[in-house]
Amino acid sequence: MDSRVIAELILHLGLIASRETLVEGMTPAQWAVLRYFARANRFSRTPSAFAAFHGTTRGTASQTIKNLETRAYLTRVRSVADGRSARLDLTDKAKAILSHDPFEALVRAADALPPGARGHLA
Repeated sequence: MDSRVIAELILHLGLIASRETLVEGMTPAQWAVLRYFARANRFSRTPSAFAAFHGTTRGTASQTIKNLETRAYLTRVRSVADGRSARLDLTDKAKAILSHDPFEALVRAADALPPGARGHLA
């Protein structure tokens, strides 16, 4: 298969996946935040760690996170040790919406691939 065709198919898959993320009224950036905090360990559940992992600015990350806090998907827990730092935790509302994450369709499709095909795709 031509390299350009492969690249176009990958781009197309990304576009399809990002369109589907508008499910539940969530933007692709908001889904990315929820997915990140669902998997991050307690030391990495900060706006700075999210920004670094996703290659975005702290300001952009903070705006998206604030929106999700306002909408009761994330809760900020202040450190008892120093009072300045905080970690972000998913609320039950966030956990419930993640059970309907459209990204999981791609995960299931990847799971259905034979092991050799997964390696080639990766």
